[in-house]
Amino acid sequence: MFVPDSARTAIEADESGVIEIHRSVEPVTTACGDRPPSPCLAFVCVVREGERARVYVALEQTDRRCVALYRPDREPAEGESHDALVAEAIAFAESLGFVMQEVNLRYSKAMREVVIREIRVIRRPAAPPMTGTVEPAGKRPAAKRPEKEATPAEAPRPPAEPAPKKASSAPDVKAQEAEARRMEAENAAQEREGNARLEELNARIAELGREREEIRRSLAGKEKSLEAEIAQLERRKAEDERELTARTAAHGAEVARLRADIEHLGAELARLGSGESTEVAELTAELSRLTAERERAESSAGSAESELRDRLARLSAEWEEARKASEARQEILERDIARMAREKEEAERLGAERVRELEQAVRRGEEEREAAGAVAARDIESLEESLRQQASEREAERNGAVARLAALVAEEAVVAAEREAVRRLVLRTGEGGAVEALAAAEAEAAALRSELERLAAAKALAEQTAAARIAALQAEVERLGAAREPVRPVRRETAPRPAELPSLPVSPPPVPSAASSESGWSAGVAATVDELLSGGENASDDFSFGDGANSGLSGGGAFRLDPSLSCVEYHDPADVVELHLPLNYVNVSPPGHVPQTCGAYICVLKRREAVRVYVAWSLTADRKTLVYVPEHPSSGEADSAGVVRDAFAFVETVGFMMDRLRLPDDPAKRAKALATVPVLCRRG
Repeated sequence: MFVPDSARTAIEADESGVIEIHRSVEPVTTACGDRPPSPCLAFVCVVREGERARVYVALEQTDRRCVALYRPDREPAEGESHDALVAEAIAFAESLGFVMQEVNLRYSKAMREVVIREIRVIRRPAAPPMTGTVEPAGKRPAAKRPEKEATPAEAPRPPAEPAPKKASSAPDVKAQEAEARRMEAENAAQEREGNARLEELNARIAELGREREEIRRSLAGKEKSLEAEIAQLERRKAEDERELTARTAAHGAEVARLRADIEHLGAELARLGSGESTEVAELTAELSRLTAERERAESSAGSAESELRDRLARLSAEWEEARKASEARQEILERDIARMAREKEEAERLGAERVRELEQAVRRGEEEREAAGAVAARDIESLEESLRQQASEREAERNGAVARLAALVAEEAVVAAEREAVRRLVLRTGEGGAVEALAAAEAEAAALRSELERLAAAKALAEQTAAARIAALQAEVERLGAAREPVRPVRRETAPRPAELPSLPVSPPPVPSAASSESGWSAGVAATVDELLSGGENASDDFSFGDGANSGLSGGGAFRLDPSLSCVEYHDPADVVELHLPLNYVNVSPPGHVPQTCGAYICVLKRREAVRVYVAWSLTADRKTLVYVPEHPSSGEADSAGVVRDAFAFVETVGFMMDRLRLPDDPAKRAKALATVPVLCRRG
């Protein structure tokens, strides 16, 4: 069982001490500590503290205003594995309504640090404070400066300039492209980590300032309320004292008046002497009544005075208690203000150190990027030179092919004229041998025509192949040029279109005599056909530019946007066999939309025997989904792995880092996990 750990606000651990991390697939509305329910994310973290592995459950609000930690209520036994505690932690998180998945940490050291820094509930432990007695400056011995500080660090040697080559091979260019993309991704990740850490420190400093101001305002308000209460008690005390004095004076005046009346009545009674008995009785009764009233007035005045004195003592005690409570609160607030001031100074110091580290990392990244840009510039220059040489070679080959084609057309016209002359000669003579020669000539002319058509088709195919090679080389040049700033435009050289073949006027040869025409025609036709056939075979090689026919763009790796799909549809949760989620979000410019933050998803669906691979972008600002499909869909499970690799290359080129989602075997849990993915929609 896990219990709240109110003494901590974050899990302190180095990147090397993090063993395992699980995170929730989506936020769930629940209470974070003592705050009201709000959308929260859940994390299960296993870190190494000393020789033991500790397991924590952390809840973090999506606005990052609250982090609540939970720890197990028991310590693991010596030699006990932490797998049981991890299972209990996941069960505890699922009892709160979260769906957990494991975070992939099997990356390189730099990429692992980037992934762990994205988890905000884990932070590096603070440096321990320095302890000990500091001796006065006059008594301390002068410290020797280390030799490492005295010797300036050697400046990094620039990368050795490779020997110039005529043309870079495609694997080298692709390796350089992958290295450049990796360096850019690492630099971007470091910058994002530094900016996020700086924003977190600034937000923490601002939050501490706001809490300090709130405490000051609360203290000032409480002081004002206490002062007002004390003033009210003093006013009430003065009023009670004045009331008591007034009532005492009134009672004294009443007693004096009654005594004067009694004395007056006694004198009147003595003066009257032996007056009438009725008047004496009345005066006696009046005297008794006045005496009773005086006693009642004295008793009521005494009780009122004692009541006022008790009330005054009670108010004095309350005022003393309020004064002591105010002084205690003031002391507590002063201690809190001093503690927050110390925390603010420590946060500012850590922030300054982190900023210095980030500046050094940025400078190193700039130097590496400049070195990569220089290498890319040299590669681009070599590719441009190769393009110019290939363009000049293709120009010469095209001109030769056009000349040979023109000669072939002229020879075909001559052969057609000779065939017409022979036909007329045969019609005039009517000899059987001439008819056979004419049939042979027609067959040879048909073979010659088919050979010319084959040459024309080979020429068109060669032009298309050359255009494809030019486009591929130009794309490689543009990708290499995008790695440096600014990009020098690459001059695009296009081969000139072959000119239209002029029509050559052919004059028919003079018609010779029958014997000489037959023998001469047979020998001439045989020689011409042999020459054309041998020339046609040699000419066919003129259109094969090296290995151009086999060096076109390699298909199978491209993805195209399918505007007819607004989401990735599936009919049954079992159809989704593989799903990859983004570990980070990238600011890109989707086609037809403004630049915004996007997330990428790779979905593999299998229905019956068909396997389909999709790449989906989730646009956070427009709340839309763009679905990409492969140019060459997979024909089955055999080549679906290659299409998935192409999908990874497609999203990683943009800058996404992917993590595979572990789909539950239970159909209900699997459907619940798929329902949280924004790019999936179920049909039927």
